[in-house]
Amino acid sequence: LTLSGLAWDSQRGRLYGVRDLGGSSGAEGLWEIDPATGVSTLVVEFEPTTTSNFFIGGVDYDAGTDRIYLADDDDTGGRNLYFIDPTDFAAGLQ
Repeated sequence: LTLSGLAWDSQRGRLYGVRDLGGSSGAEGLWEIDPATGVSTLVVEFEPTTTSNFFIGGVDYDAGTDRIYLADDDDTGGRNLYFIDPTDFAAGLQ
C-alpha cells in the first residue's frame, strides 16, 4: 500500500493516510493507520479502481473544526478542497 500524505488526529490519537494511486491494486481513499503496528484500514473510499476523478495531493487534520481536510490536485472535476468528518466516515468526502 502506497500512501501519499499523512495526518495526525490529535483528538483521537489516530493516524490517517491518503492513497491516490487507484487502479487494479486497490481503490483510492482515506486509510487509518495503527501507529503501533502500521496496519492500515480503508475508512473512506473516494473512488473505485475503475475511475480517476480525484488526485488527493494533501491531507491534514484540524482540531479546531474536528475535520480531516483533503486537497484535490486533479483538474478533471476542478481543483477542490474537501473534508471528512472523523466521527462519521459513512458521510464520505464532502
